[in-house]
Amino acid sequence: MYKLQTRLQTICSLIPKACVIADVGTDHGLVSEFIVRNKLCDTLIVNDISKQSLQKAIDRLGKFEINNNVGVNIARPQIMFINCCGSEITAKINLKIDCAVIAGMGGKEILKIMNSLMPKQAVLSPQKNVDVVRSELIAMGYEIVEDLEIIDKKKRYSIMLIRN
Repeated sequence: MYKLQTRLQTICSLIPKACVIADVGTDHGLVSEFIVRNKLCDTLIVNDISKQSLQKAIDRLGKFEINNNVGVNIARPQIMFINCCGSEITAKINLKIDCAVIAGMGGKEILKIMNSLMPKQAVLSPQKNVDVVRSELIAMGYEIVEDLEIIDKKKRYSIMLIRN
């Protein structure tokens, strides 16, 4: 099915509420900002292997307040910023990740990260080896709940929501 919306809009629309969400490979922190603004979790793990990208996410998340309709600040989730390879996150925290968002990487790297994190749910957007990702996820015991293809700026993207 093709949708007329951006890749990031589609990814964000699939993120379920969960206690602990990890935005793996956050880049500029746009997905993390969406998660915080929409109160989708109690704890958010913001990760990137690049110190510069992680700093962009830190800056982005530090620039806004969450307000309700009457202007009263609402508590934001606990946010942990982790600079490492996505497959090393579990060695740095003592939390079980309920949902991972992993986009913009190759399929083999996504599978390596998934094997390490083993979240209950994930929103994934592999840049290549999409069929390999699908078959390996099924072999790992995941169900593909949503499997979308979109075109954003003339480029085709696969985006999926999986659940264990």
